[in-house]
Formats: sequence, structure tokens, C-alpha cells
Amino acid sequence: MNNTFIELLIYVSYDTILRVAVITVLRLASIVLSSLLRWCGGWIVPSKRTFMACGITLKRSLDLDSPYGPEHAVKRRCTGSTSPRCLSFHASPTHSPPPVVAEESPRKLSLTDIEAYLRQELRGNTNRMNDMDTDQKIDNSIKPLFDSRMIKFIVELIQLSHRPRSQFSGVGTMSVYSLRLPAFEVVSSFIIWFAHVAYAWYLIGIESALYGGEEINQFSFVDGWSIIGRIRDNTNFEWNVWMTMLPYYVLALVLHRLSSCLLELLDCNVQKALFISSLLWPALNCIAYGWFPVAVGLVYGFTLFITTRITTSLVALWAISLLFFGTLFSDVYSQFGQPDYYIFCVYITYKLLQFISYFSYQIESAKVGGFKKSFFITLRDGCLYAFYMPYSTVLFVTYRNFLVQCVKRSNGNSWRSIVLVGIRVVIWTLFCEIVLHIFYMNAMIVDVDFLKHTRLDVLCALVLTAGQFFHAKYVAMFGLFALFAKLDGMEPHWKPVCIARVALYSVMWRSFDHGLYTFLRDHIFKPITNNTSIPLNPTTKRFLAIGITFLFVWIFHGQSVSLAWWALFNLIEILLEAVASVIDRRWDIFSTLIQTCGPFNTRRLIGLAIIPCTALSVFSIVYFLSNVECASVVIERLAFNRHQWWTVRPALIYLIGLGYFFVQFSIEMQRLAPVQIYIDSQQRRLREALKVFY
Repeated sequence: MNNTFIELLIYVSYDTILRVAVITVLRLASIVLSSLLRWCGGWIVPSKRTFMACGITLKRSLDLDSPYGPEHAVKRRCTGSTSPRCLSFHASPTHSPPPVVAEESPRKLSLTDIEAYLRQELRGNTNRMNDMDTDQKIDNSIKPLFDSRMIKFIVELIQLSHRPRSQFSGVGTMSVYSLRLPAFEVVSSFIIWFAHVAYAWYLIGIESALYGGEEINQFSFVDGWSIIGRIRDNTNFEWNVWMTMLPYYVLALVLHRLSSCLLELLDCNVQKALFISSLLWPALNCIAYGWFPVAVGLVYGFTLFITTRITTSLVALWAISLLFFGTLFSDVYSQFGQPDYYIFCVYITYKLLQFISYFSYQIESAKVGGFKKSFFITLRDGCLYAFYMPYSTVLFVTYRNFLVQCVKRSNGNSWRSIVLVGIRVVIWTLFCEIVLHIFYMNAMIVDVDFLKHTRLDVLCALVLTAGQFFHAKYVAMFGLFALFAKLDGMEPHWKPVCIARVALYSVMWRSFDHGLYTFLRDHIFKPITNNTSIPLNPTTKRFLAIGITFLFVWIFHGQSVSLAWWALFNLIEILLEAVASVIDRRWDIFSTLIQTCGPFNTRRLIGLAIIPCTALSVFSIVYFLSNVECASVVIERLAFNRHQWWTVRPALIYLIGLGYFFVQFSIEMQRLAPVQIYIDSQQRRLREALKVFY
């Protein structure tokens, strides 16, 4: 519990980057210009608190249901107010959860495995998993949240500061979302941003009518729907493949659901149902993706299985997996034509993610007592996870989350919610198709000649509309698989956040593709930061882990030059957030700003400080959606001269001003309609375990 609490305190929160640009200036200003800043909110005399009061408020602030995640809940200000959503057995070290009674149901997949897993979680032993087949006694006691080591840690935390904390200070900082602007500024930010978004789509609509009529561009278009009377933009290769394969996906998903219903009607026992499913689900994958990708996936999976059994080494598992990743984009499979090669690469990359997640879990379990599952049971469970049709490719979940969802399977998903998901999928699919008939931003953004000669406002509109189309496309893709997962009683995290409402990429990475983010966090970032054999301090290890994580992001997405630039810009942006987090924890910058400048001006300074991160995210999107040549043209025309990089384009000054209003809009949107950021923790898994059995 101590390690988890400390981890939450040092975890990179996505609002701390907002303060890094004003650290030095405000430190000096607080000394030299103190008299001029009194009108901004006045000096606030820090109130004295006893250590016991600090401990009580810390316990009350441990609100795991916070919409901003545990790292924001832990970093609430230390005012003594009790959160209404705080878990009682976390807030009180003397209160223990009720006894857990596990009841096996023939309708739940791998219930015995999950039951033992949850028992391990209730004992707090998350890093050393015992064998899942062994029935073990449940320990209903929970370690107190505040023992002597935790008290010592809190005392050291308080002593870090060179001055008394202000009344706005607790452990860490307040959240930026607790600061409000005057209503006029909030309304102005909304109006300005919405007006620019609407104008961007209007511009692209006008330019598309001219662009589609030019004979030189006809190679990017095909005949469209006769009811619309426009040609269709055929440039977006990923969407074209999706629409081509959509009937096969739907057929395989329907057969998957029918087979599950048939097994329930036959009332087979659990072991027989699992064995039949482990043979049937790879066949359904063949219907959706073809027999060759499935065959290669089986060979790769069996190779990694043998490697795991022989070596019991994560290093060997990762080494062979990276070798398989490298072969995908080499000449080994280059003889395949499109779209077969694209489908093959997408399928194998997601299978490798699933194999790494599954066998990493098996290695962790084997560290305690060796492999006690039989050879065939391990293969069977791996097939059930890797070839489960709703989670076969784009809607990815880690093996641990797959187990949790399996044990929580029920008929709890109401038909109303399932129908609403289906309606959303249909609407967004039709929306994407209609957009391709009217707005040709996908063709324009890869046309170098057009980018060199078009107006600057059209250039900006291209980046925004192409990014929003990318979001709409993945809402439709994720939604189809999520629909059938909900029919199975699963709870997928499938809604990607819109890029037009997020200013920081730490939020984007957590909220767009939750499955990929969870994999990067659980299998790359955390193992590196928690590795005691690396002779580095915790901060340096975190920076190293971030760099290795984005190196894998580049390997996973395709290993091209444009994707390398995209990953690099993302890496720089996330590193800025991490550096700001370290600086803020050391000197409590956010509380200093509130004390010296007042809440209003602090919020305004935050809007300015986040603009560099927003600019980096925009540049990265251009590289991701086009290519190196096109992205270079866009950045050179909007931001910097390639030959005189120190000179700034006039358009950039306007975009910086617009970026300020966008940041204020995104902060206010997070206050009004919070992005659901699921951050895993020992406390959260314990709470979910109790929900299952209590």
C-alpha cells in the first residue's frame, strides 16, 4: 500500500505541465514585484496545521472515484473537507472490507483463475502472483494506510519545502480544474474556438468543391453515392480497408455471438465450453482476417510459449517479440499486395501485443512456484485471450483487464445501452462516408503542390479537420467491436476522446486508445521504473522509461520516417510534462502562483504555459496523418523558416493567440464534462474485486 501511495504521488499528472513556463519568472516576481502583485488576490498567510490534521486530510483526499484519476485525487488541497465518494475502508485504517465469498458460475469464463487472482489482490500481493489453479485461503485483512513508514514519508514530504505551505497547499498541488475564470472569459473561449472549428469545415468544403473538380487530382477519387452527386475521396487507405473488410468482420462477430449462445443453451460444463471456444475462435479469426495471418499468429504465439517455458525470462520474451515486429516491415512479407499486407501487419502487431501481455503474466506467476498449469491449459487460455473476436485487433485489452472483465461478465449491460452503441456506430460510419463525399481534406493533406500554394487559413483548417476525421473513424471502428463485447457482457473502454477538446497529449494517450495505453504502462513503463537493478535514481528511470516507451510506439506503428518524427514530438511533449511535474513537486510552484497572482491570473498563466505543448501535438499530428515532405511544408509555412529557423512566421503569432483560447476551452470542458481517465492502481483493483464478490 505504501509503494502504491508513493507511486500515485509521483505519477505524472497531466496538469502540472501547465506551470513550467512561468517557474523562473514568478519566483523573481514574487520578490521584486510583490507590491505590484498585491491586487491580484493579496497575500495569504499560511495557517499552521498539526501533523494529525495533515494525516486526516490526506486520508480524506484519497478519492479513487475522482474523474481525473487517483493522481489528482491524492493531490487535492489539504483543507480538511471530506470527499463524499471516498471509500470507507481506504479512509479508515481500522475498517476492513467484508468477507469475500466466491461462487463459481458455469457461465463465466475462467472463473477459477479470476477467483484466485482476486484473492491475491485482496492480500495486496500484486507483484508476485501465485499459481492460479491453486485454491488458497482468503485473508480478509487490509494493511493500514498509515503505518510508521508512511508517516515518515509524509514528514519528509513536508520538510522538502523551504517555506511554510500556503492554504492552497496540501500534498503536491491543487488541480488546475479547481480554478475558474470569469464567465465572460469562459464564454469568449467557447465562442472563439467553436467559431474557428466551424469556419475550418466551411473552408474545407469550399476548397473541396474546387479541388475535386481539377482533372489532375482525379487519381485520388472514385465514383461516389449517386444520391449525393459527388465523387468520393479515396485517399484514406485505412478507412477504405475497413469498409472493404466490414462485412467479414460483422459475419465473424455474429457467428461468435451465436456460438456463445449455443454453448449456453447446451449447458456445457466450464472446461468443455472453454475447450470448444479455444478451437472455434481461431476459425472465426480466419473468416475476418484470412487464414494466413492467423496461421502466422499461431506460429509466433507457440514460439513465444516455448521461449517462456524454457527461459522464464521477460528479456527473452521481449527480444523475440521485437524480432517478430521487425520482420513485419522488412522484405520477408513484402511480396504481398495491398490490402492483404496491411491486414496482415495490423493483425500480427496486435497478436504480438496480446502474446507479450499473456506470457508476461505467466512469467510473473511462475516466479513464485513455477509453472503449475499444464501445457495444454496454458495454450488453451492463451487462445481464448488472443482470439477472442471482439478484442482481436483494434479494441485491445491487456490480459489482466481481460480476466477482470471475464469475471464481471453478466447480463448487466442493458439492451438500451447496447442499442445506443449500435446506433452510434451506424451514425459515425455514415458520417465518415458522407464526409469523404463532401470534404476532401485527406487528399489535400498529402498533396505537396496544393500545400505549397494554398492559403494559410486553409492549411490550418486541413490539419484540424483531418484530425477530427481520424477521431470519427476510430469511434466507428472501436464501436463495432465494443458492441459485440457488450453483448457478451464485457465492459470495454472504447470511446476515444476528440482531439478538438484535449490540449495535452498525456490526456490524449490515456483517453484515445485505452488498451494500448494500458499495455505501454503495465508492460514497459512500470517494469522499468520499478526495476531496482537499474542503477539510476527514480526520476532518471522515469525519463528513461518514457523514452523506451515511445521507441516501442514507433516500432509498433510502422517504423517509417514520418512516424519517427511523430513519436519524437510526442516524446518531447510528454518529457516536458514530466520535467514540470518534478519541478512542481520540488518547489510547489502552483501554490506559489495562486498565493502571489491569485486564482484568475494563475489560470491565465496556465493557458499561456501550455501553448508549447499544444504546438508540439499539432506538429506531431501533421506527421502522423501525412508524410515527411508534406509535414515539412506545413510547418515551414505556418511556424518557422527552414533556412532561418530563428525567424517566426506571422501566422504562428495568430495561432498562439488562438491556442490560448483553445487551452482555456479544453480546461473548462474537462471541468464540465470530464474525460474518463482510467488509471490502474492497487486500490482501484481492490475496489473492483470487492464489487465483484460483495
